[in-house]
Amino acid sequence: MLPPEFAPLRAWWDHACNRQLPGLGRTRLTMPVRSSWARLLLAALTVLAVACSERGATLPNTPATTVGTTAAGPLPEGCAGGTPAPAPTTAPVAFVAGGRAWATTADGRRLWCLFEVRHPGPFLWGPRGDRVVLDGLEVRGVGASVWRAPRGIETVSLTWLGANGSALAFVAPGRLNLNSAALGSIDLRELTPFRGGSIYDAVASHPSGQALAFVVQRDGASEVFMASNTGSGAVRLVAPTRARLGPLAFAGGGKVLYYGSRLPDGNRRLEVFSLAEGRSLAPAWTGKRDVLAIVARRDPAATQLAIDTGSGCGDRRADLSGLDGGPGRPLLPSATRPTSAVGWLDTHRVLVAEGGCQGPFDLWLVDVNGREPQSLARGIDRAALRWPVPRPLPAPPDLAALAGAGG
Repeated sequence: MLPPEFAPLRAWWDHACNRQLPGLGRTRLTMPVRSSWARLLLAALTVLAVACSERGATLPNTPATTVGTTAAGPLPEGCAGGTPAPAPTTAPVAFVAGGRAWATTADGRRLWCLFEVRHPGPFLWGPRGDRVVLDGLEVRGVGASVWRAPRGIETVSLTWLGANGSALAFVAPGRLNLNSAALGSIDLRELTPFRGGSIYDAVASHPSGQALAFVVQRDGASEVFMASNTGSGAVRLVAPTRARLGPLAFAGGGKVLYYGSRLPDGNRRLEVFSLAEGRSLAPAWTGKRDVLAIVARRDPAATQLAIDTGSGCGDRRADLSGLDGGPGRPLLPSATRPTSAVGWLDTHRVLVAEGGCQGPFDLWLVDVNGREPQSLARGIDRAALRWPVPRPLPAPPDLAALAGAGG
């Protein structure tokens, strides 16, 4: 029921559940809400999200950009009610197609419908594989009683915080702030360690879930810092440089930080910082293409990682690096369209998506030891791994020791 104070929104309320809200679903975070009307509207959105959830809302005529197929055949036409979600270890591969999120086994031959979704956004799964962040910082639980209502925020860079994924850290639009968003709330909390014209480019969570790394530009130079999950105790790892830095990714064991570097002379590198030694090591990769994404293996003894290189989505290519400083090689050399590394299923198999900027995409399982790529799904919108992070988690970094090492 609509509370009396929201009477001016009656017509909007009556038509909101189960429909996209024009002008609200894709807005950007620009400033704190100050006007009484804005506060009224935000409160109405909160009540609406709860009300729609309590009514068991569905999306009866969900528009779909794709109608995918899998190794098991065409996708079913709907989600079977009452079917329990599979465990992430049973169905570690997730994708979006036909207006729904799906989970499948590693061979693509068993399929489950998870939920209906209009705008999957980043489709980034949490460290236990039981929650996913969607468009606008919306979070849905799959086998877990967690939630976060959408706020219409289009993040620049995004990562999970906490051992189980209790919050999100992100670079806000405009790149002037680092924020966190806790689950079970629509509130935001600012983490910003540096102000006064600082520009934030990237953020990544440590595998322990207890610290984060970020790239910041100040006075025309880029630096890399680490801090606690609250943004406190920031320690510089990489001194100011004219190179453009980012993205960031930690090795599975939590002892190494990888970051992309575009040098003023045009060379590109995948740089390595050892948290155990408190110093930079030799580059893991060099080339002439920008580093767009870093997808590390989750095992501590990994001697390979996947990187996406190129100038953007139009020429993106998933490559395999042996961490030897060389240029690596394409993961899917037979591809006729851009490719992107989705994640490591194990020590020798990588999920790779093939498709242009707007999709649709085909999903492949690539064996780095040379076996023929296996087709898992075709004509999909998004893909991700929901494989849980191995336990026990690595110890959090010692920020005091890193501060003593100097950056």
